[in-house]
Amino acid sequence: MRSRLVAVVAAALLAGLLPMAPATAAPLAAVDRPVAQRIAGADRYATAVAVSDYSFSGTTPTVYLTTGETFPDALAAAAAAGSAGAPLLLTYSGGLPAVTRDEIASLRPTTIYVVGGANAIPDSQVAQLQALSHRPTVTRISGVNRYETSYEVATRRFTNPGAVYVATGGSFADALSAAAAAGSANIPILLVDGTDATRLLQVIGQLGARRAIIVGGTSVVSQQIEDQLRARLATVNRYAGANRYETSAVIATNSFTNPRFTFVVNGSNFPDALAAAALAADLDAPLLLTQQDCIPSPIGTYLDRIDPDYRKGVGGTSILSDAVVFSGARCG
Repeated sequence: MRSRLVAVVAAALLAGLLPMAPATAAPLAAVDRPVAQRIAGADRYATAVAVSDYSFSGTTPTVYLTTGETFPDALAAAAAAGSAGAPLLLTYSGGLPAVTRDEIASLRPTTIYVVGGANAIPDSQVAQLQALSHRPTVTRISGVNRYETSYEVATRRFTNPGAVYVATGGSFADALSAAAAAGSANIPILLVDGTDATRLLQVIGQLGARRAIIVGGTSVVSQQIEDQLRARLATVNRYAGANRYETSAVIATNSFTNPRFTFVVNGSNFPDALAAAALAADLDAPLLLTQQDCIPSPIGTYLDRIDPDYRKGVGGTSILSDAVVFSGARCG
């Protein structure tokens, strides 16, 4: 884990500011759990900065930047950023938000990965980043479409990952939870469409992976793609439920058995969740999809089983209610 919280706790222990229990200490008294916190900004760009601020004090060597206007490029970028312990920040085609620029200037990364083509993030923004006072190296990672962009991210960021996550590029819900799980396991997420896995298998072969984890049902990642993967790979699993919330719970159950941290995000609204997926991956924590005003039953069942120490809600009150973030309110 590379978060500010972990660093602060470690420093406090070393300095003697937090008590360290002796070997014969009596059991600690029970405390109310989980500790709840909201991480949010005025808009999606400021929320991504708030997530970054939560994670990083001082500088960081790497930053990922992607568009906040659409989701596909950011899904692959979130897994990569999380695996590298790097923040994921957002921009838009009309101009680099001041809040994003200021955060990058403060973090002073030596490398900035711009994920997506020039239509999403214009070359003028790349030049703007290159002109920052600390003169970072700015590298664009992109393909001819969302699928090829995810493949470019995978092959440039991951070496011999052993496995890959496979998700639809046509919708965001399943891939959001998968991005956190993939980044935590240091493996990429690859986006697919249709029924032909030829190109997907080429990339998997290039990565040297022998296992694929499909997320979502056959209506989003076809049975034909699964069959082609099974014919070539040692192991193929599918994590799927009856809806996005159940799928999110299945991914979490199979990926995080005893996490200290959990992140809840609105399952119908992607922008705030993009940066959260990278942070969740960095903290080896699940990203759980919820409704605005209540936590669906499959997610609630998972939370009851793991009994986490911390629950982080990402997004403002128009996205996630206080009842969800601070009380863990359940649906039904």
